[in-house]
Amino acid sequence: MDSILEKIEQAIKDLLIGWIESNLTNMFTDVNDKVGTIASEVGRTPSAWNSGIYSMIRGLSENVIVPIAGIIITFVLCYELISMITEKNNMHEMDTWMFFKWFFKAAVAIYLVTNTFDIVMAVFDIGQNVVAGAAGVIHAVDSATTDCQPNDNVEALRVFMLAKKVECRPVWKPMHKQPVYKNAPAYVNGVSEAIFKVGMCLPAGPYVTDEDVKYIVECIKEAIIK
Repeated sequence: MDSILEKIEQAIKDLLIGWIESNLTNMFTDVNDKVGTIASEVGRTPSAWNSGIYSMIRGLSENVIVPIAGIIITFVLCYELISMITEKNNMHEMDTWMFFKWFFKAAVAIYLVTNTFDIVMAVFDIGQNVVAGAAGVIHAVDSATTDCQPNDNVEALRVFMLAKKVECRPVWKPMHKQPVYKNAPAYVNGVSEAIFKVGMCLPAGPYVTDEDVKYIVECIKEAIIK
């Protein structure tokens, strides 16, 4: 009778696991597809979006806006230079450092005005790369099990504690051992893997009472004795 119930329980579990895996797979696939579509649309350059408008805006920037901005900057710089000279008693009390600051401000202003369009396009390219990098953020793996797993004692204790209505789990898996980060640079010395293989997280927090702590300790002692 027990074997029949166990088989029924296992069949129900397999059915639920298959249903959950199917739904999660479809959800992750949809997310990747939607993000990829958004990335391709948002990541289009202005010239690819509408080359005519792009050329018109660039022409206006180079032939109209930049000359006007140049005239305004020239007026401002000349006014500032004249004011600076007259305020210092017609160059009788001049400090050469003032000219260096003036030349520096003039150079920066001229550079920004003449390269405004390129700077805007550079900012756009950065945003484009960020959006493009978001495509395919969910990666499929062949198995949830990796080459870095808790040892058998940790899993046995977790199962035992779960039967005692105490939820425990292994410590967080090292980031460099997670499939999504397998190609990322990692600077390790083996300590994180060693801790993960033997460590376990126990219930903690403001809602864990002293009685709860005593019960957890007694359960762990019982598991060790067994």
